[in-house]
Parts: sequence; structure tokens; C-alpha cells
Amino acid sequence: MKINNIFSSTFWSAIGFVFGKGGILLTISLVSVFLSIDNFANFNLYLMVVNVFAGVIGLSMNVTANRYTADQNNVSTILILSILASFSGAIIYLILEIFFFRMFDGKIELLLSFSIILFSIFSNSLSGFFYAEGKFKKYAIVYSIQGFIMVLSCFFLGKYFGISGVLIGLLIAYLFTIAYSVFYFKNKNLDIVISNELMIRAVKKVFFPTVFSGILFQPAILITAFLISKYASSTDVIAYTIANQFRMVLGILPLTLGAVLLRFIVENKTIKNIKIERINYSLSYYPIMILSMILLFSHDFIILMIDNLDDEVFFLCLIFFISGTVITSFKSAVARKFVSEEKGRISILSNFSWFIIFLFTSFFFIPEYGAVGAAFSFLVAQIIHVLVWSPFYAKHKYYCLEFFDYKFYISIPVYFVMISCIYFNLFILTSSLLLIILFLFYKEINLFRKTL
Repeated sequence: MKINNIFSSTFWSAIGFVFGKGGILLTISLVSVFLSIDNFANFNLYLMVVNVFAGVIGLSMNVTANRYTADQNNVSTILILSILASFSGAIIYLILEIFFFRMFDGKIELLLSFSIILFSIFSNSLSGFFYAEGKFKKYAIVYSIQGFIMVLSCFFLGKYFGISGVLIGLLIAYLFTIAYSVFYFKNKNLDIVISNELMIRAVKKVFFPTVFSGILFQPAILITAFLISKYASSTDVIAYTIANQFRMVLGILPLTLGAVLLRFIVENKTIKNIKIERINYSLSYYPIMILSMILLFSHDFIILMIDNLDDEVFFLCLIFFISGTVITSFKSAVARKFVSEEKGRISILSNFSWFIIFLFTSFFFIPEYGAVGAAFSFLVAQIIHVLVWSPFYAKHKYYCLEFFDYKFYISIPVYFVMISCIYFNLFILTSSLLLIILFLFYKEINLFRKTL
């Protein structure tokens, strides 16, 4: 394995995710101009629902496809599983929308929202097939086009037809990916043969554990968003949901690295190369620190882009979300070990404990502090969770202990001082601290130049 191949694959995977997710963020910015505050808040809540279903079920199928479809004999079975998962997720959404969410009153909006959930789940599933084949450049092209279509269709249709037009625009973007997938799988000349043994194994060992782990993450954020709508104003909901969208943008790193590194980690089970174990942690930790600083530096530009934002509430939510996401990315290295070794039960238990901590702190802080309290709870839960579980990870060799050297322990206080400097606009000091993080990352990557 060459480190250049990892960086190249990660680059193309990141391009696809950035432009795909960037399409959603640009759409949010554009529709904020002509939607009312209440409709805009409602639209952002719906996007969080889409994130939950596409992020939990879709990404679980993504991981499952990435894990099993490198073998072409498995493609048809996993494809059928993806279709079943997409319909199941959409039906669950429909039931929740009718009896609980109640975001849409009209039948047309209900049908549109159902279709968007269905196709967004399958869209996320599709990328797992690309990853398994190593088609990272193809992934980048397809999802960049999807993001471009989303921006144009949501803006023009939304401007004339309001919230219904925006929903139609989202649906058109996802339909493009579905249409592409038809030609993609048709060109493979698949024999539709379903392996019951493979389907049961994939569902039991990877899909269900990943779904349950996801259920304990994305829906927790959705629950807190609905709590904020109960205790605070629409502007708090908007600030929280948009800060969460940017948290997900920063999440490109663990997602794209997971897609690239998972195959190598699975292969390394027999090779047992400690350098591969270490780079799993190195690339999950230092780069996201750097990216998070760039994102926080850009907060003034973000505020200018989006109307109806409470600047102070949004900035604090962004700081807490971004800081917590650095910890999430670090923990993703452990999550990849769980997937490669098919240790789904441990992953579920770990995420369940985070879920309890997050909701407990949220119920405590949200009534008093609204969106800021929820985002702060996210960071607190991440810190407590990683401290509580670290002894277990170290004892059972889920941690690569060689990674925890002087660079790691220097980086922690430097990063949190940087966060404080950004909040108080101490630009020169922030830049100096960022250079230290860059130097530490450079020293870490130098360890792999001759061996990978």
C-alpha cells in the first residue's frame, strides 16, 4: 500500500462529498432569502430528518456494500438489500411524519418528502459500491453533479413555488443519482442471484450493528432539535440545524477516510502491519484539527451567506459542534476496527452510552440555554464518552498505542487554546498555534514515507 494512493483516493472521495454536501449548504443559503422564518426553520428540521435516514440507513448500507462487494459475486445480493433498506426507511419515515413529526400538511408535500427520503437512502448506499471497486473519481463526478442539480433546481423552483418547489428540487437531484445507478448496474450484466447466507451475514454482522450505532447518534441530534423548538425561538432552531450541517461537512474526513481505509484494515487482519494500524489513527486525528480551524475561521463568511441567523448563537453552536467532531473523527478509527473485525455489539454498546450522556446533558442545558446548550452537550458527551471508554479500547487492543506519543499529548492543549483564540479574535496567536498543529502532522506523516 502506498500512502500516495490513500491520499489520492481520499481526495476524490472528499471532492464528491464536499460538492454533494456543499450543494445542500448552498441551497440552504439561497432559499433563506425567499422562505419565511417559520418555513425556513421547518425546512431545516426536515433536512435533519433526511440526514437521519440517509445518515443512518443509507450510510449503514454504504459500509455494508464497501465491506462485501469488492467480490463481484456479492453485488446483486447487496444491491437487493440496499433497495429493501431504502423502502423500509421511507416507510418508517412516512409513519413518523403522519403520527409524530407533522411537518407537512398537504398530500403533495407528504409524497415529495417520502420520495426524497427513499432516494436519499439509496443514493448514500450507492457510494459504497463505488468505494468497494475503488472508483473514487467516479464517485466524485456523480455526487458533484447531484449537488449542482440540487442548487439550481431548489433555487428556481423554490423561488416560484415556495417550500413545495424546494422539495421538488431536492427530489430532482436525487433522481439523477438513481437514474445513473440504473445504467451503472445494467453495465455490470449482473446475474440476479441472492445468497441468503451472505444477506444474513451482512445484515447481522455489519448492517444492523451500524444502523443501531447510527440510531444512537443522528436521531439524538434530531431529538435535541425538536426540544430546542419547544423551549426556544425559530432563530435558535435555524442556528442549531445549520451549525449541524457544517458539522456534517467537517465529517467528510471520517467518512471519506473510512471508505478508503476500511479495505486496507480488513486486509491487514492477516498482515498485521503496525504502520497501517497507526495511519488509521493519524489520518483520523490531525487533518480534522486543521480543517476545523479553517471552518471556524470562515464563520463570518458563513453568517453573511445565510439570512435569519442569530450570529452569536450560531457561532457558539459551531464551535461546540466542530470541537466535538474532532473527537468523533478520532473515535472513527476505532469504529473501523469494529467493522473490520465484525464486532458490532461493542459498537452498539459504545454508542448507546454516548446517546445516554448526550440526551441527559441536553435535557439539563436546553431549557436554560436553548441551541447553545444542546451544542455544548454534544461536546461534553464526546469528551466524557472517550474518557470512559479509552481504558477498554486500550486493554482489548482497539487503540494503536504507538500513536499516543508526545505529538498527540501536545496537540490537545494547543487545539483548545486555538478554539479560545478564535472566539476572542486573536488572529496572530491562532495562526501560530495552527502552525504547531501543522508541524505535528508533518512529523507524524514523515513516519510513513519510507514504509508505506
